[in-house]
Amino acid sequence: MGKITREKVVLLTVVLVLVISSIFIRYKLAINPVNLLQGLNIWETQEKVVDIEVNPSQNLGGTVDGGGRYEIGEEVTIVANPHSNYNFVGWEENGEIVSQREEYKFYCEQDTYIQAVFKLDYDKIGDSVFIDGSYLLALVTKDTNIGNYHPDDLVELPKHVLARPQWSYFLRQEAAEQLEKMWTDAKAQNITLYVASAFRSYETQQQVFGENVVKYGEKIANQRSARPGESEHQLGTAVDFSEDSEGRLVQSFEDTQAGKWLKDNAYKYGFAMSYPEGYEDVTGYIYEPWHYRYIGVDSAKQWYNSNKPLSEFLKQHPQRFVRNNERASN
Repeated sequence: MGKITREKVVLLTVVLVLVISSIFIRYKLAINPVNLLQGLNIWETQEKVVDIEVNPSQNLGGTVDGGGRYEIGEEVTIVANPHSNYNFVGWEENGEIVSQREEYKFYCEQDTYIQAVFKLDYDKIGDSVFIDGSYLLALVTKDTNIGNYHPDDLVELPKHVLARPQWSYFLRQEAAEQLEKMWTDAKAQNITLYVASAFRSYETQQQVFGENVVKYGEKIANQRSARPGESEHQLGTAVDFSEDSEGRLVQSFEDTQAGKWLKDNAYKYGFAMSYPEGYEDVTGYIYEPWHYRYIGVDSAKQWYNSNKPLSEFLKQHPQRFVRNNERASN
């Protein structure tokens, strides 16, 4: 007996279907031969494939290799490549880390979205590598450092926005323009925003921190103020608001008309509260309802909708770095 091939099986099936169809027609019964063949699943053969989508985490701390279309049961190899200032945390699927190996192999069973999670390597930042302070989304915390960064686009704030107009305060130009818009709109609602502090240089921040160490001791000082190189004020985009023209910075500011207005509206002008209540363990600083930082209008809206403290929001974004010998250009 000859070998039974697929072609012979198909031919015999077609003949069988035609015979059955002629019987149905003879007895006036309706049938579609094509539908019958499709029902027997031999008219066409479908490949069973799945899609494996591989991406780096939102902070773009590295690149990934692999992914694509695979047959079910096929082995998949994906590779994570962290950038120089980042560490690889693991491969995340459905909110869970499924492997901590940079090269991860598995057998695919279904469509899969998997993400390589990267995290800043804080041990490498602050020695010869610094966060680029000119970047509006620069991550400035106790674990990062902007060195002696000094903005090159500072402008003086108008006297009418200051708590103490006899002094001079400065912000980066874009932040200053948005601050004045915010001040004008608040004033139209009979709310006065008093600016009590703005840009501070590395040297000024060093002096402020030193004075707080003498007054409170180093532990408390580090909760109430930042070390030089770790202060958002050094960015030239941070502002402290006061409840009155005396320039006092107190937590009761949250209960004033100005404090409430800022909490509800500052993000519309690009400003985010840096040190919110209840996140002292995350930020490392006391609750400061008076301290806002400009991060750009679009980014501030994203931050506001994220319901995250600013530092955690910024960790999700790519960071820029400069080396110590590049400081002279800033």
